[in-house]
Amino acid sequence: VWDNKERALKWFQEHNGMKYDWWGIVRFIIPFVSQKDGQWFCSEAIAEALGHSDAASFSPENLKLFCKRT
Repeated sequence: VWDNKERALKWFQEHNGMKYDWWGIVRFIIPFVSQKDGQWFCSEAIAEALGHSDAASFSPENLKLFCKRT
């Protein structure tokens, strides 16, 4: 995952200007809140840029733990 910083940088360049998904944070408390297309919350964007297929499930804490393991 960490060996492809070019892919991550390209992802962020391609998604520059996208809106912040405030409701994405709420999904960790109220799981039935729907995902907003074209909007990202912080850990979701990072997980997606790193190539994770289920990026929306990464809370900031989960992403931190994942990064410590790899």
